[in-house]
Amino acid sequence: MSEKDNLQNAINLLMNGKRKEAAAELLNLNSKIMDKNLRIQLIDASLSALDPVKEGERLIELSGEGIKIARDYDKKDLQAHFMSRRADFLMTKVTFLQYKRQNLKLAPGWIEFSTEADKQEYEKLTAQVEKFEGEVNDLLAQAIVLAEQSGNKNVLGRVLMAKGSVESSCYLQYKTECMRGNIRTKLWLKFEFLRYPPFEHTIIFSWKNAQKLQSFIDTFTENFLRAAQIFEESEDSTAGYAYHNLANDLKTAYRFREARRYLEKAKSVAVKHNDPLLKKQVEMLEKAIKAKNRDIPDYLSGETRESD
Repeated sequence: MSEKDNLQNAINLLMNGKRKEAAAELLNLNSKIMDKNLRIQLIDASLSALDPVKEGERLIELSGEGIKIARDYDKKDLQAHFMSRRADFLMTKVTFLQYKRQNLKLAPGWIEFSTEADKQEYEKLTAQVEKFEGEVNDLLAQAIVLAEQSGNKNVLGRVLMAKGSVESSCYLQYKTECMRGNIRTKLWLKFEFLRYPPFEHTIIFSWKNAQKLQSFIDTFTENFLRAAQIFEESEDSTAGYAYHNLANDLKTAYRFREARRYLEKAKSVAVKHNDPLLKKQVEMLEKAIKAKNRDIPDYLSGETRESD
């Protein structure tokens, strides 16, 4: 088969829910396909197929290449799309950097670092976090403008989904910061009921921190729902992915009732459009919601969840 046929085969595998097989084929084609028209299809498929934990750096690089190709062809809609994806992948990198920074040890009983090397590493990581967070904000702001200028509502929907994902990451990062050094954190870890909003917001966190955490949830919910509405209006099955992603992020925030409600919407879209990949993702998330966050892999420590 030609490289074009192999690429189409990889895309078909992805659309049929065979993500691992698609990823393997796309990685094999990455060094072979140089034609820009085919390459931009390869990049777009790769951004959906590759594991963002294992292939984070590659995804950041590919999305950057996609931005450049789209800019060269003056395709504002594609440029906005790849900008939003790059922002999403960069935010994942920020999460890992913050985790690494938080693990730097302080000297027992002191507020300073135990070694000068740790202090320098902390400052280095802080500079990287600030740099990437700035790029994320710039990319999303530009992507919104370009999507609106292009008049392509579906691309605007995808940008809004990326914004929702970034806001969800901000929620988790801020929550981690609030829990660090909080004497009630041990209670949160020991007693499961304290992780639910009414107790978490009144017993674990201060009123100010609880309000900020809720603002992140409100923002990512709004972005995902705006995206879903755009896709519903154009009869695009991507609406289901917007509902699915929202349900997943609400699950992470221990909003299980809301998560189930939006997952039902995702399931309806999957059935309506007969989307096998979405059906599979809905099925996996149903199990995760039922487990009530008791089976979450420690992604930051290298654990993964089987995706197909």
